[in-house]
Amino acid sequence: LGSEERCCFVLKSPYHSCYTDLLMRYFPDASFVRMHRNPVETIPSLASLFRALRAPYCLKDDWKRIGRSCQEAIRRMAMGLVSHKYQADDNVIDVKFEEISRNPLEVCRKVAHRFGLQNDETTDKKLVAFLALSEKLRDKAGGQH
Repeated sequence: LGSEERCCFVLKSPYHSCYTDLLMRYFPDASFVRMHRNPVETIPSLASLFRALRAPYCLKDDWKRIGRSCQEAIRRMAMGLVSHKYQADDNVIDVKFEEISRNPLEVCRKVAHRFGLQNDETTDKKLVAFLALSEKLRDKAGGQH
């Protein structure tokens, strides 16, 4: 990362929002795309993830414990999201999940423009190809996470 060339490093998990202060300390010039999703849809997904991660180590499902773990994770993520350093307008863009689901190419263009990234016909072609492959994989997996 010592190069003058700009590079991209993607952290997709919402759990990374627990560490925004730390990320911003080590990557002060970083740009953040803050995705907003409906908690009614995401909390069950988070509980399912916690359950899957515990399965190899637990003899039975303990939904109360899983619920407490989810509650603590959500609390920590919320604290990271309200961090004063993370509120700066110049390095953060907010995107609604519904918006990117409806028009992913336009959202990608908006993000690229906001952060001064290359956005030309070649980039659009690559994005269209990526989105088509992503849709196939998502359909094959049976959902969107």
